[in-house]
Amino acid sequence: MALLISDAHTALAYRIGESAAPTDSTELARRLSWFNDAIRKSVGGEELMWFMQKYSTDVVVEDQPYYDLPTRFRKMQQLTIDNYKYQEIPQEEVYSRYEIPDSPVPIAGIDLDRTYYVWDEHYYPIPTPTSVPTAVSVTLAQTSGTATATSATEHGYIPGQIVTIAGANQSGYNGAMEILTVPTTLTFTFTVDSGTVSPGTGTITACERNIEIWYWEYPSYPSSSTSSIIVPDEYLDLLVAYAEGRYWSTAHKRSKSSDAFLEFETRLNDMRRENTRKKFYAI
Repeated sequence: MALLISDAHTALAYRIGESAAPTDSTELARRLSWFNDAIRKSVGGEELMWFMQKYSTDVVVEDQPYYDLPTRFRKMQQLTIDNYKYQEIPQEEVYSRYEIPDSPVPIAGIDLDRTYYVWDEHYYPIPTPTSVPTAVSVTLAQTSGTATATSATEHGYIPGQIVTIAGANQSGYNGAMEILTVPTTLTFTFTVDSGTVSPGTGTITACERNIEIWYWEYPSYPSSSTSSIIVPDEYLDLLVAYAEGRYWSTAHKRSKSSDAFLEFETRLNDMRRENTRKKFYAI
């Protein structure tokens, strides 16, 4: 279970000799700013931490030259469209490598790999994809939070794929859903709220989200005590030690402040070693 900023407030209070986190909103806001500074210094820099990797999907729109980047996008790790992996190139190389017709859509030579470039909050696949997924009609029913979709024709999906369910009168079925299992060529399952009315009604379709991107994002900064802490739970002390250092520095306790900042650096180095282990040794 993810820890909240309220857990950091409590841990900091115990460290500095308080019996509980303060209730004064001004003091809470001051300490929250310290936690955010710690996040900024630890995961807002150049290093790409393993827990800042994200996954997102989209659907090809015929002849659309670009697609929106996800919120807080930082750096692309991998882009695949219809299970083809695209290679990133710098934007400034596009006009030297490709023929650019009157339209803004670059044309790749047949001897060139599929590529893409990132520019102005968008990513541009080259050549522009034209393979639009076909939606299939389905019926839906759910038991204990597992929805089963049944199609009239073979759907071709596999476990782990993301599909968009649309058209159900019950909103709990609609949206981007990850396929859990594929019991038969005509059925697949996904998770819904156990209270969703069954069977589903409406003109319901399923459509593969055939664009997949893996990327690193910039950190979000907690805004209240109920916000989640974005660093892994085991590194809570990273934020708390930095905040303690700031607390003692405002109280002019230089020795205590120095000890706390030293702990922050130690915890940060621990996290960097873990990042190296996960990135290069995959264990």
